[in-house]
Amino acid sequence: MNVGFHAAAMPWHDDATALRWLAQMGYRVVALIPRRNGLRLADDGAVADATPLNLLAGELGLQVWLCLEGRFIDDPHRPGWPSLASEDSCVADRSLELASRWIMAAASIGATTVTFSCGSTGGATERHDEAVLDRLAQRIDVLSALADQTGITLALRPERGGVVATTIHFDRLRQWVRRPGLLKLWADVDVMLQTGEIPVADRLARHGDCLAGLVMGMHHVTASESAGLRFDPAIMLDNLSGTGIDAPVIFQMSAADDPLRCPYDSAIRFMRENG
Repeated sequence: MNVGFHAAAMPWHDDATALRWLAQMGYRVVALIPRRNGLRLADDGAVADATPLNLLAGELGLQVWLCLEGRFIDDPHRPGWPSLASEDSCVADRSLELASRWIMAAASIGATTVTFSCGSTGGATERHDEAVLDRLAQRIDVLSALADQTGITLALRPERGGVVATTIHFDRLRQWVRRPGLLKLWADVDVMLQTGEIPVADRLARHGDCLAGLVMGMHHVTASESAGLRFDPAIMLDNLSGTGIDAPVIFQMSAADDPLRCPYDSAIRFMRENG
């Protein structure tokens, strides 16, 4: 089981520096995000500095993931990524266009997996009816086909407040897409805990055939500390490994958190001791 780190917590480091530092710390997977002042697409659809990043990741033995969740990517005045599930067809089409371009460019930086979230419909209340699922599935079918053509794994990350907020929503959506085997799950442990999807390990074990990886944020650490508990990622990894899950676990912090003070050193030790 490989341990990874989400480089969104390092907005003041260029991607090459982040890769070197995280590899030195012992991480084997690094999740990168598009940034207006960093990893970005040129007008011709190519990624700036793609070749050096690809070569560097290979030299460091790192697996690179590309997460389509950067801020202010489409519009310098709008922080969020346009929603793929939006009832506004212009917004949804723009989201599909952006995601398609990044999937086509992902291989140039050595990325093996591209992750995305569906977003919300944009209505006063979130809808999960057949019309919403049908439109969303058609757009995901386009992304899945592109990912398949380029040899990229496409993984969906459930998010609170979105059309796909739980693993149950993910399972239902897979029934609507044309080729469900191409759509993988990037399970967010924090979201699973917040939405009552427990026991987490058992829930994840049921998705072994489609689980691309797991992501865990600092919310879990903070909640444990505020309750007077000591959170040890190694214990969580040990519990997961006992279920036979072999997908990468990627830790994510906010940019305000200090990577040097977070308790992930035990997770790295676990990875080294267990191969």
